[in-house]
Amino acid sequence: MRLLSRNRDLVVREIDAQLFLINEERGTIHHLNETASAIWRLLKEPATANSIIQTFRFLYPEENVWYLKKSIRSLLRDLTDKRILVRKRRRKVN
Repeated sequence: MRLLSRNRDLVVREIDAQLFLINEERGTIHHLNETASAIWRLLKEPATANSIIQTFRFLYPEENVWYLKKSIRSLLRDLTDKRILVRKRRRKVN
């Protein structure tokens, strides 16, 4: 199972509760929307996509489950493609 974590190479700036992530090496700045910011904050510790989805299901119980899963998975894919989040293999504990 893969864990998602924050890209530690990014510089984080918070202005009026809005998150901006700066990749100094690439010269890019990402402004996170409310949902992406919530995911960034959730990932203080690495987590699986499923655990992130479960958190959003708890926070938004009235939301259609299928729509919520689809939306969060799409956002996680986008954040990973932009190298805002990174995927790591979970180490097996013996």
